[in-house]
Amino acid sequence: MKKLSFKSIIILFSIINFILILLNLAIGQINMSLMELIQGIFTNHNPLNQYVILNLRLPRVLIVLFSGIALAMAGALLQTISKNDLADPGIIGINSGAGLGVTIFFLLFVFNAKSFAYLLPFIAFMGGLVSALLIFVLSYHKNKGIHPYKMILLGVGFSMAASGLMVLLITSAERDQVQFITNWLAGNVWGGDWPYVWVTLPLIVLSVIYIGFQSQTLNIIHLGENHAKGLGVNMKRKQFTYLLIATILASVSVAVVGNIAFIGLLSPHIAKQLVGIRHQKFLPVAGLIGANIMLASDLLARNLIQPNGLPTGILVAFIGTPYFIYLILKK
Repeated sequence: MKKLSFKSIIILFSIINFILILLNLAIGQINMSLMELIQGIFTNHNPLNQYVILNLRLPRVLIVLFSGIALAMAGALLQTISKNDLADPGIIGINSGAGLGVTIFFLLFVFNAKSFAYLLPFIAFMGGLVSALLIFVLSYHKNKGIHPYKMILLGVGFSMAASGLMVLLITSAERDQVQFITNWLAGNVWGGDWPYVWVTLPLIVLSVIYIGFQSQTLNIIHLGENHAKGLGVNMKRKQFTYLLIATILASVSVAVVGNIAFIGLLSPHIAKQLVGIRHQKFLPVAGLIGANIMLASDLLARNLIQPNGLPTGILVAFIGTPYFIYLILKK
């Protein structure tokens, strides 16, 4: 069977994303036909449909879409700099560190999460950065760079510790605060309003553009430290820079979509199998696949059980866990 070209794969996953976006906008407690959807977006023929689409569903769709891209890109970066195919921001503790930062701030300083929407990315980034730096420092060998399996073990340990600390904080929290923390741990998309869109999207878009310009350097790093040094690449500095970008992408995303793992694990792997290991090709494909998985999972999670639905993270875990086990057995 002839393999699809890179251009064909990009077009295919873009079409799937477009269809999933339309389905997410049309399906819910109020279902709409394609004509009603078009009228709701472009006219005020039905004010209720227009309100539901533009104020309730569209911001959530944008958050889910760009979070899927960001988590996929973060996973791809971590796999490249650590040379470990099992690296993922959820598995190595960045997600939990970001969530712990948000949780502590939420419990200590505010009651209503929306009142600090514009601080969310910074708070989540600081929590994720502390986690990432600890893992980076403890798994880094002076002459060999990041030790891949030490990084995974440290990350899993830190993730468990951060999640345990969040559960401990629940015991002293009020009921509404407990609900927020448990929803976050389960991967519930809660930042689905326009303020969260305006805050998170610019950070994600700028980070993704930066990664795109770094594709050739990432290819060199993938060849190994000796090749990188021979070509004039400062391995330690680049590893730290890309770890920083991965932390921004993962932290900003999980701050509004909860503790969702495996997107950064699945997407790069599938992309590499389809288009190879060149970053110029597999990074955009990985981003589209991450968006596909997030949009499909959120669509199913919202509509499988009415009226409240399931956390999106649970649906992603159903997909990701078997694949994670498969990779471990394969390696």
